[in-house]
Amino acid sequence: MKIIIIAMVAIFVAIILSRIEHKTNKIHIRFFMGLSKVFILVFSGMLILGNLFHVEATGKTLLQSSSIIVAIITYVAQKALGNIVGGLSISIAKPFQIGDKVKIVNGSSVISEGIVTDISLRHTVVTTYDKRAEIIPNSVIDESVVINTNYISEVGKFFEVQVGYQSDIEKAIEILKKICEREEHVIRVTEPLLSAYNDSGVTIKATVFTKSVDDNFIACSNIRKKLLVAYRKNGITIPYNTITIERAEDGC
Repeated sequence: MKIIIIAMVAIFVAIILSRIEHKTNKIHIRFFMGLSKVFILVFSGMLILGNLFHVEATGKTLLQSSSIIVAIITYVAQKALGNIVGGLSISIAKPFQIGDKVKIVNGSSVISEGIVTDISLRHTVVTTYDKRAEIIPNSVIDESVVINTNYISEVGKFFEVQVGYQSDIEKAIEILKKICEREEHVIRVTEPLLSAYNDSGVTIKATVFTKSVDDNFIACSNIRKKLLVAYRKNGITIPYNTITIERAEDGC
């Protein structure tokens, strides 16, 4: 009867912890809920085994050989323990939360890029933009550079447009600034400046700030559409490269 009660309590607590784990987007809570479940199951298993086997000699033998058992388990489970320690480090530092857009870089290689969807004792799940789930060991993430675009309140991206040398440059700058300021997704925009001379014209550059990467893509797309219309109305040209092909005369 005692064994049944222990098992039922352990299962009930594990279910409660699982529900808490899946309802939160905080990685440290998810990780510690998973860790707590493991401890509860291991502790319950030890209690059950202790009630099944009441042999003192066996208990003494296990205690005497505990150091050897711990050494063997540590050697065999080095990678697993490394992932748990890595997960603990991530959950304390909190470089990202569930739902954040991240890029994980190790050396010169991009390991993964997408949205964080889950974290466990062993690994973190990143869902890529083409809907693939990439399962990355926590120890690898702990040793990598994590670029989190949700970590700051604003996301800035350079916006560039090239206009012809014969165009009214001041007018082109003024139009670009007004369109950027009126775009609903834009939080703020820097003063547009000339950044380069090119073969066919000059480049005007500004930094567009939005709340997220997705908003930035949408904002820049809307600005480009409106800019084309406004530049045409005001006689401002956006130059493009042309190729002239000459046909050789027969007999040459």
